[in-house]
Amino acid sequence: MPAVSEAAATGEIAEIYSDIRSTLGTSVVNLIWRNLATIPGALQWTWSAVRLLYIGAAAPYAGAVRRALDLPKVPPLSADVLTAAGIGQTEVKDVRAILDSYHYTNALALLSALIEHYDPSPTLAGQLSETASPAALTELPPLPPMAWLPSEVQRLIGELNEFGTDTALLLIPSMYRHLAYWPPYLAVVRILLAAG
Repeated sequence: MPAVSEAAATGEIAEIYSDIRSTLGTSVVNLIWRNLATIPGALQWTWSAVRLLYIGAAAPYAGAVRRALDLPKVPPLSADVLTAAGIGQTEVKDVRAILDSYHYTNALALLSALIEHYDPSPTLAGQLSETASPAALTELPPLPPMAWLPSEVQRLIGELNEFGTDTALLLIPSMYRHLAYWPPYLAVVRILLAAG
């Protein structure tokens, strides 16, 4: 999928990227925004249309939506499993920071922000007061281009990308590329997905 990377952004695009990072409380500009930047005027129009939603009640609604999701329970990975895979405490902390950032910003995506315009369900309304504050801003590592990754890591990302999709694989989620700094972690996730 075409995108204007954060490193390549200049002028107004770079300014909007900076505002997105500041407004959402993250160090990463998600793919949807980077893709909109490839369409003349699209990023400017979309960000100006939804920016105020993110400042308002979007975060509590997004948090409530996350809590209301009935997702399958995934068994935690023990410290022994992670150590055997070459993932120590420092790596776990770095991986968790990346996952927390994506977990937070993905819930604030355009669709979640628009929930503010509708009356929440009683369940959702009851959960709003329980919403935690936004994730602390953590500086994530630079997003590596696929072409810079070793071929075996590219293949592993490709295999992960096949799970849960039934369309042409034209889009590589940024999260997988961020996690490519820790190939053993990606391998463990791949094994768990294949077993599940």
